[in-house]
Amino acid sequence: MYVLLMSIIIFTLCYISNFSFGLYYNTKILSQKISKTKLKNMGLKLLSFTVGLTCLSVASYLIPNILTKLNLSVTIDITNKSIAILFGSTSVFYASQALVKLKNILLKKESDKNDSTL
Repeated sequence: MYVLLMSIIIFTLCYISNFSFGLYYNTKILSQKISKTKLKNMGLKLLSFTVGLTCLSVASYLIPNILTKLNLSVTIDITNKSIAILFGSTSVFYASQALVKLKNILLKKESDKNDSTL
């Protein structure tokens, strides 16, 4: 459970940093207005990803245990590493996006594409 908790914390920190840099970048660099709907959608997305990844992690951990107790042959080995990978891949995505936004903020550079997402 420690790995799951730490994975959730790391994912949330990466997501919030991406959100924060995106909010600043879109409002100050691109001079876009941020609507309440967009803010609400970002919060819902964070909640959905966190709950969904947590449920997937717990299910992935429980399935082999339940099948083993039913005396069914199981070759699936779900470890803390696989749970961390579930969150880790998503965390790396948001962290890399946050770094790009931070770089653009520091360089006061507008991106080549229309970056209307937070």
